[in-house]
Order: sequence, then structure tokens, then C-alpha cells
Amino acid sequence: MPIPSQRFAWTDNLRTFVLMLVVNMHACVTYSHVGGWYINGEPEPTMPVKLVFFVWQGHLQAFFMGLLFFLSGVFAHRSLERRGDEFILHRNHRDGGRRSDPMESAPTFRRSPSSYASVL
Repeated sequence: MPIPSQRFAWTDNLRTFVLMLVVNMHACVTYSHVGGWYINGEPEPTMPVKLVFFVWQGHLQAFFMGLLFFLSGVFAHRSLERRGDEFILHRNHRDGGRRSDPMESAPTFRRSPSSYASVL
């Protein structure tokens, strides 16, 4: 028996808020020169301003991706119950099938941790 689909407004609002924080964090990376980014805004900020950006970006990066994955995991069970194996096949097809290299989607992990110290 299929489970009726219903949306929860609080999760949509939370995801929207977190995605706005993601956009904010990427803008901060561009204009703060903290972190590796292919575009850096000019002029380069002073060290006290960089430290404020560093603390802000550190706090954002500490939770927002984990929170988004947590929310998707909470609701994946309901989707799996509702659609069964079709859910997994649809997600795999939509995401482009299997990737040969799992690090393909996370190239920043290929950098050494000491390379991040050079931005400060």
C-alpha cells in the first residue's frame, strides 16, 4: 500500500535557509581570500577582516553540508518505502550512474592540509 506523499514546510524552510548560507559562504570565499577559489575579489582584505571571515566560514562549513545530508537521509527511508527499488534506480540514473572515482566530486580533499595555511 503506497504511503501518501506530503511535504513538511519546516524542512523546506530549513533547506532554503541552509542553501542561502551555502551561497553566503561561497561569496565569502571569493571576497575574503580565505580558502582556495578560482576567483578572488579585489582588494584583498586586511588580516583582521580575514580572521572574521575565517571564523564565519569555519562555523558555516562545520554544519551545513552535514545538515543537508542528514535531512535527505531522514526522508530517504519514506521515499524508499513509497517507491521501492525504483527509488534507487531513479536516483542512480539521475545522478549520472556510478562514478569510477569517488573523489571526483570532492577535489579539495586531494590538497594537503598545510596548503590551507597559506591563505592566511
